[in-house]
Amino acid sequence: MRVLQTTLLAAAAAALQTAAAMRHAALHPTAAIRPPAPIQPTARLSRRCILAAPVATLPWRTTAPLVVALPFRANALYETKTVDAAKNTYDVADATKCKAYLPLLDASGKALDELSTNWDRIATDGDSVRRYLGTVGVTSPLFKIRGGLKGVLKAKDLPDAFDVVAFAEASEAFLNDLQDAEGGAYGAQFADYSTSVGSGGQSPSATMLGKARKDVERARRSYAELLRLLAPLR
Repeated sequence: MRVLQTTLLAAAAAALQTAAAMRHAALHPTAAIRPPAPIQPTARLSRRCILAAPVATLPWRTTAPLVVALPFRANALYETKTVDAAKNTYDVADATKCKAYLPLLDASGKALDELSTNWDRIATDGDSVRRYLGTVGVTSPLFKIRGGLKGVLKAKDLPDAFDVVAFAEASEAFLNDLQDAEGGAYGAQFADYSTSVGSGGQSPSATMLGKARKDVERARRSYAELLRLLAPLR
């Protein structure tokens, strides 16, 4: 009986030691099961790609999170060729000359005329209108219209017959009309998420596009005033 008791006690003590060792190992992983060093990408990636990669932090304490960089290319907001083409087309050669801004201003007026004349074909959604207004992409001359108007006012060779105050006021009115048109076109992109129906049984997006169309027509009238004030520069 004593021998049996001794054997049982020894077995129990061994089991307790084994359990303690396992608990210690669970709390303090050995080098074999510790997380490896952060994974490094094998190919050279752009900074945007690195920032877009998911970051995973392991449940145990470690000096640095595990970063997994996926080998995909980051997409630019616009294609480089599109940006270069717009810059080459509408860049002002000599910013000190007031006449240097006339091609940009004339092209902006033509963009508004084209949008208004072909509204039913162009205005299929809000972004199509905004592309002509220069707030989506950079291919419209209206993309640089604010800088062009300010450039005229800052030019060093303005003739005495040029009414600077009236041009500044007309420019502000024109830009406000463009901003109103942009707001209506932008709202049309999201208006149909509402279940309500607009005035006259139209969809909310159609109602917003109708508002944008009126704002574009008002911007054209404002631009006509700018053309009148630009006459001394030609």
